[in-house]
Order: sequence, then C-alpha cells, then structure tokens
Amino acid sequence: DAETNILMSDLSYKKIKEFRQLVDSDKYFLEIVSLAYKIEFLPRQNGMHASGYILNKDPLDNCLPIICDFNGNYISQYEFIYLEEQGFLKMDLLGIRNLSIISSTCDLINKNGKIIDKFNVPYDEKCVYDLLNSLSTMGIFQLESSGIRNVIKNVKPTCFNDISALIALYRPGPMPNIDLYAKRKNNNIKIEYISKDVEKILSPTYGIIVYQEQISQLAELMAGFSKIDADSFRQAISKKKGDVLHSLKESFIKGSISKGYSKEDALKIFDSIDKFEAYGFNKPHSVAYAKFACQMAYLKAKYPKEFYISLLDNVSINNDTKFIDYLFEMKKSGININLPSINKSEKSFIIEGNNL
Repeated sequence: DAETNILMSDLSYKKIKEFRQLVDSDKYFLEIVSLAYKIEFLPRQNGMHASGYILNKDPLDNCLPIICDFNGNYISQYEFIYLEEQGFLKMDLLGIRNLSIISSTCDLINKNGKIIDKFNVPYDEKCVYDLLNSLSTMGIFQLESSGIRNVIKNVKPTCFNDISALIALYRPGPMPNIDLYAKRKNNNIKIEYISKDVEKILSPTYGIIVYQEQISQLAELMAGFSKIDADSFRQAISKKKGDVLHSLKESFIKGSISKGYSKEDALKIFDSIDKFEAYGFNKPHSVAYAKFACQMAYLKAKYPKEFYISLLDNVSINNDTKFIDYLFEMKKSGININLPSINKSEKSFIIEGNNL
C-alpha cells in the first residue's frame, strides 16, 4: 500500500523529520508522495548525443529499440556504453566552425588576387610558432582561452609536436605534468629512462605520458600484454574505469617482472599511468586539432585582415562577447574597424587600406 511504499523505500521519509511529519499529517500528501515515488526512477525525457552515430552491418531497427524524433532522426534507446558492449560501433562526427573560418579566409585571399589552397594550408612554419608565442591566439581553434595561453607561455612551442602535446596536456589527467614538460623542453634537463625501449615510446614527449597510445605501447612492451589486452588496458583509463584498471595492476606488475623489469620500475610506470585516469587524449585526435590550430595561426600571421573578416563574420555582434575580444586584439595589432559607409560598405566586412 501507499504507506508501505514510503516507509520501505523513501529515504527522505525515513531521514527528514519535517518531511515525514508533513506526509503523516494528511492522507492527500501521503497519496501524492506515494504516486510520485512510483515514477521517480523512470526516464524523464529523451536525449540525443549532438554528434554520436551508431554503425552496424545490419539495419539498426532490426537489432535495437529505436525511436524517431520530430526531425526524422532515429535514436537508439540504449546508451553508448551498452551499445559498445554488444559490439556496435559508436563514432562522434564533430562539426567544427573553425573549418568554415579556414575556408572563407582562403576564399577572401584568393578573391584579392593571391592564391592559397584551402585544402593544403601550411601548418608547420616559423610564423605559426612566432604568432602563438606572442599569445595573439584569439580565434585560434583550441588555443584562445586564458588557461591555454598560460600553457603556451610556459611551454614556448617551437615545433608542431609541441602544439599537439600541449593540446593533449591541457586535460584533467595530464594537466599536472605541464610544468614538468615545459622544464624538460626548455631547460634541456637530462631524463633517465628505465630502458631504451621505454625511451623510444616516451622521448617524443620528454618522458611524460601524454597520449593514450603510449599507455598501450607500455603495456605491450613492459607487461607483455597482447594488443587486445593492451587496448583494454587503455580503455580502462580513457573510459575512467577505475575498478577495471586497478584489477589489472597485478597483471601489469607480474608481466613486467617476468620481462626483466624491476618491481620498483613497474610500479613507477603504473603509477604514471594511473594518474592518467582522469582524462587523456588519443594522439590522432590531438594531432588533428593541432593541425587545424596551426593552419589558422598561419592564415592569421600571413593574412590577418582576411582572417579577422572570417572570424568576425562567424560570431554574433549582438550576443557574443568574443566579438569585443577580437576587436581589442585587432586594435593591438594595428587593424581598426572604420565606421559604416553608405558608398563603400557591403553585407560583410571588407578591407580598406589597413583597416576593415
């Protein structure tokens, strides 16, 4: 009955005196709370991942419970964790506004008589690192926040690998290693590796675990894990499966000892991996982000006016506070916005001398 439902199951009724007195004071309240409890743990709404797609060799409506939203999208009623456990492939296809900025900037450059291929914008050039180290990163993909600018100031990137690494480092898992990465990079600190093979894996990132792939490689190399087990090991970390990860600790230590590593070295490497549990990037993800960022930096360094036009056209003048930030940076670099002209102005910003 209603009273039993509350007494047996509702913690609020058991633990909150005022609530219990209210419910007990009137049968109406008793009935309301009892009915509310019956629906309390049911899903309250449908949700759809903004960019998640499910792939399978057979039509999904033959093997999954599917609903259809008002826009005609098919949506799985299983969450991705359960989908992956059953063998479905879930991929995130991200729509990145910055690709439109790169494209429109190149169109403006070509319109003004210079030729640049939007599909092959340079990204590993000295002007890229000069611009980033000047901290003029407003509008640059992944690199415009005040936090990441502090990382750039600390790391002082001089090559493409630095950009990829700092994008990966600026995540909850590896973030505590940013200062160490910067010191080892800029002060040429000698790094001691436990073996030549481990050095091959970690030397590109100055002895610091930065990418998920390095974890799989270490598990294969040190503990003798198969590629499947090493990838399960990586997933335990990247998916924040702390219980699974710690259950693998003993296997990792035993495997490393059997391969000739000391228990002390095995624990040291495992502890480094364990700290990565909070969150870490895979390298292809970070490299792709770094490429976009460096392409934008190249266009900004070489063609600042065309770049700022594309940037300003992609933000809201009325609502986006970034618009003001962009104007402020433009003025610092000597580019101003002229007042509208009934004779010259067009729908978009245009170049007039050194101004827009």
